[in-house]
Amino acid sequence: MYETECQLNNPHSANSLCAQKPPVYTKWTEEEDELLRAAILIYGPHKWSLIAAHVPNRTPMQCSTRWLGALNPTIHKGRWTPEEDTALKESVSEYADLLDSDGHPQPIPWNKIASRIPHRTGIQCQARWSEALDPSVRKGKWSPEEDEVLKEGVRRYGRCWIRIAELIEGRTQRQCRTRWVQIKNKQAKVERDTLAAKAAAAAANATSTDEESEMLTPPSTTPSTPAQTVSTVSLLQGLLPNHVTTAKSPLTETESCVTTPENLSSSPPFNKNDMYVYPYHIRHLPPQ
Repeated sequence: MYETECQLNNPHSANSLCAQKPPVYTKWTEEEDELLRAAILIYGPHKWSLIAAHVPNRTPMQCSTRWLGALNPTIHKGRWTPEEDTALKESVSEYADLLDSDGHPQPIPWNKIASRIPHRTGIQCQARWSEALDPSVRKGKWSPEEDEVLKEGVRRYGRCWIRIAELIEGRTQRQCRTRWVQIKNKQAKVERDTLAAKAAAAAANATSTDEESEMLTPPSTTPSTPAQTVSTVSLLQGLLPNHVTTAKSPLTETESCVTTPENLSSSPPFNKNDMYVYPYHIRHLPPQ
């Protein structure tokens, strides 16, 4: 977020705040808001250490930010009016060119400027100037070079946007943070799309393999048993005329299917009435 009231009063504390481990943030509950309002009624809106003692697990900084950013009914949170923008520009121009004893520009006292704009806080004034009114802030598309500097800044400083913004000329803390979120979301989307494409390809490959396996696998048939074969032959014999006979039994071990002079001379003469009919090739002969 933007600098808090503590940072605005002491800008040199930015580096130390970045070096410290930030407190774990959790969403404020209605009970905590009520405790904060009650403590402010007792101590006023300035003694944040005493106020934080009445809100368990909340720091003075968190209490101040919550009150000024959400709960204070006297602070405007909507759109800035042209009159407010004009007062802000005039106040910033008054303090922007001030130099310290060493010739360095002095930090802009946002709390003093906020005292000139009713119902606005120092944080709001700084945010309005940085994000909308400052002519030195770039508002256009980020260049690849800026993205690389941003990534390097995150590697060096983590998510300390105060330090990172100092590395990129013309960009604010909020712009740096917003751009980083965009980069991370884009990377996450690319990773999701890659995983989805791999999963789809694997599913298609598995389906193709199953189809090929079904085409190459012969249909499952149950071979005929001897009992089924005998019953089929018997059925065919019953359907044939009396003068038609069925095929002879297979050759025995002593018989041979090779024609020799011995078995040729012993063969009986051919009789046209002797017909060999096989079980699956039946030919009805005309009556004699």
